[in-house]
Amino acid sequence: MIGAGLGGLSTGDIERGNKYGYTEGYYSAGDLVLIGSYARTLKNKLRAGASFKIIRERIESESGQAFALDAGAVYERSPRLKFGATLRNLGTGLALGEAGTPGGLPMGLRAGAALQYNKDLLLTSDISLPFDDSLGLHFGAEYIYPAPVKGARLALRGGFKTAAMGYLGAMAAISLGFGVETGALGVDYALSPYGDLGMTHRLSLKIKFDSLTAKQDQITLEKNGKKVTRAAADVYAETMQWFRAKTEAEKLGRAEQETLLKRIIEKFSPLGVDVSEAKKQLGGPDAPPR
Repeated sequence: MIGAGLGGLSTGDIERGNKYGYTEGYYSAGDLVLIGSYARTLKNKLRAGASFKIIRERIESESGQAFALDAGAVYERSPRLKFGATLRNLGTGLALGEAGTPGGLPMGLRAGAALQYNKDLLLTSDISLPFDDSLGLHFGAEYIYPAPVKGARLALRGGFKTAAMGYLGAMAAISLGFGVETGALGVDYALSPYGDLGMTHRLSLKIKFDSLTAKQDQITLEKNGKKVTRAAADVYAETMQWFRAKTEAEKLGRAEQETLLKRIIEKFSPLGVDVSEAKKQLGGPDAPPR
């Protein structure tokens, strides 16, 4: 899997004051990051990936550039339980201006777990170990709420983190947000207090390029190192046969069955395949994909 991203931050005009409290004009600051990512499945339950980042930062008329690498892996213990770990910002320092002293990027390790409690509720937790700061704990939850528009997916989210409490206050530990996804498009929003600076708002737009470019009646698979294009309906039928055999052989519980069925529906429904059998087993013939 290949991905790309572009992120930016701008402060707008900031009032410049002297030691006597008088205003002496304004200045601004901002940064920009360009990201290229690659990920692949190493084994049946193990996936790994890396992202290369070009970072540019500016404060008033001074600017600097740095390069960094993020790497991570995910191990799927079961359809309901996953473990992951990441290493962030392994790379060069960033200096502002020609005379600036390069400063290290905020490098650190993070490890966590995610539990699909049921088909609607996802619970997450992780531990963060920055190389230049104290250890932090993070907890989160996502609840899939029935969307008013058929075919859409609405997620309500909440989080709690300990790292920011010491210098931003207790309220900075809380974050709330939601996400809306339909077809190839998705929008995510998050709100979090940030001490004396007030509230921070984060908005992101997601586009699934494979959903835009895929033929509605075909699917491309990788078999023995070669890519093979087959009718999506045939692959869906084989997938349902595999699901029934796995359920019987491994005595899967209801929650594990729902997790697999949800993935099957999300995979084949955008390709125009009739997934009524999977929907029926998930919770009724008209149940929307979740």
